[in-house]
Amino acid sequence: MKVTVHEKAVCVSGFHYAVQISPDGFVLSDPRAGHRLFETSSPLLLRPEFCRCTNKWQDVKLQSEPSDAGAVVVQVTGSTPGGDRLSTTVTCWPGHIELAADMTPARDARIAHWHLLDSDMALNMFHVHHWRNRHGSMAAHETHNLYQGGKTPEQVAAAVFPQEMRDQFTNLINITTYSNDWQFAPRPSLMLFQRDSVMLGIGARDLPHGFGLELQAAAGTLQLLRYNYGDEYGMAVAAGTTSSAPRTYLWLDHHGDIWDSVTHYVEMLQEDGEVPRRSQRDIPHWWLRPAYCTWNDQGYLSDNAAFYNFPGDNFKGKDPVEAFDATMLDHLLDILEEERYPFGTVIIDAGWQKARGDWLPHPERFPDLRKQIDRIHAMDMHAVLWLAPFDFHADADICARSEWLCGGGVLGRHGMPMIDFSNPQVQREYIEPLARFLFSNEPDCLDADGLKLDFMADKVHPVFPVFDPDWRGEERFAIAWQSLMYRLLKKWKSDGQMLGAAAHPHFIGCQDLVRTYDVPASQSQHVCRAEMIRRFNPGNLVAIDLCETKSFADVKEHLDIAFRHNLLYECGRVAPDPKTGEFVLGVEYPEFLRQKLRAW
Repeated sequence: MKVTVHEKAVCVSGFHYAVQISPDGFVLSDPRAGHRLFETSSPLLLRPEFCRCTNKWQDVKLQSEPSDAGAVVVQVTGSTPGGDRLSTTVTCWPGHIELAADMTPARDARIAHWHLLDSDMALNMFHVHHWRNRHGSMAAHETHNLYQGGKTPEQVAAAVFPQEMRDQFTNLINITTYSNDWQFAPRPSLMLFQRDSVMLGIGARDLPHGFGLELQAAAGTLQLLRYNYGDEYGMAVAAGTTSSAPRTYLWLDHHGDIWDSVTHYVEMLQEDGEVPRRSQRDIPHWWLRPAYCTWNDQGYLSDNAAFYNFPGDNFKGKDPVEAFDATMLDHLLDILEEERYPFGTVIIDAGWQKARGDWLPHPERFPDLRKQIDRIHAMDMHAVLWLAPFDFHADADICARSEWLCGGGVLGRHGMPMIDFSNPQVQREYIEPLARFLFSNEPDCLDADGLKLDFMADKVHPVFPVFDPDWRGEERFAIAWQSLMYRLLKKWKSDGQMLGAAAHPHFIGCQDLVRTYDVPASQSQHVCRAEMIRRFNPGNLVAIDLCETKSFADVKEHLDIAFRHNLLYECGRVAPDPKTGEFVLGVEYPEFLRQKLRAW
């Protein structure tokens, strides 16, 4: 790197990027093409916004010095008229830049947002990418054209345009990484900006104590880029106490490939020791064998076409969750035994539990689930139980324990409370006994071998206060819970399997397999999701989830995709028609499936 220090500016240039930092702002350029990529009007690149308060930072000062590690460190300080103090740090490494900030309020405050870069920042990029699975699309991410907004509403109002142009110009981009569709959650606080083959990455190194990275842009101008810390439910900071923003990576790639930039991001996290490196050499053999999941057959055997993944459109039966019982499970196990399907795992899906939140076998529908799990073990298979950790139905007994609930039982946007898993009492009296009950082989326990997780972080909202502030935030809460349950699973079952649903690098160490999700999708859409998982979760195995088995051709394509892309296979259909005894996918299906499974 080349470093030049002027009277009022610090310039750092290298092969990958060039920056100029001064009291007047921050400029990032691409030294290869000579483009300015963005410039701000302030060098305070990370700054807090208090609830119901506009922070006016003044007395901005800049100081630079080399670090012992070979980086250039630029310190920028500022204050408000009320006495709040802010110190932001820009550390220029050869391959990337790291932003950090510490804030000390003069009085008690609540941080509503941590703003990145600057409002009304000039942005010379064409597209922005972020990760939110899109149903009915091949993409496992979203891409937005930064110029589609054209002009702000104020600019349009001051000009004369045809109405159709006004509609186009006022179409502002407004996106967030916060979860709201229950899939692949929580998502990493990461966005990629693209100009031709140049990729500009902005991603959190630390897990934010917040609820998504938000962006608003129009007419080539970045109007805001910020970590949402809860808006009116912002994070409390006591007077005189220092609070830190999430350390944030900023880097350039010149290959124009979003997946390679994701790999770059994850490798930085691993290099800095934020996420582990995992090897697949010593994994238990049973994880590699195909799995059978009861969910599709639950829908088929309950005659319910409202649930996808089975053929027919004239079914009017029961809810597959309520229809699932010990008799149905025994029937499915009989089929596995009779057809000699060589599965390694049976996933007992939704319906085995008393209620979501009360993770005990349903007393009427599953009076002796341990006996059935013992049968699965005797068949040389392992038993994995479906569990939705953040879903709590109103009739769950645990919802009556108000002392265990966030805010005493405050409801989130889905009308459900949240158990405060950060509370040590909840961990001692609920989580630890639950893990023993699920995984121990003692006579009064289930002796299950793992969990299939579902409905992850969409239920974690800013309205939920937590006992331990370190758990605050969508990403932090979900990862802290899963890490705790993962440790307890391994305590009781050293080869226990956590089948997760989070394409997020900080989950690498607390899940073993990640599934592509059993949602209505094209078969090839699972390939895109698998690529997303592999890039964000190197070291975790990828399992192709249940397919829409509406024809024999669908099943063949699903199996072919699993083979070609080296994906673990999860099968959802083994039951014949309960009325005719014939298999709706054809008489050749059982033998075909048996041969394919043996090929594993």
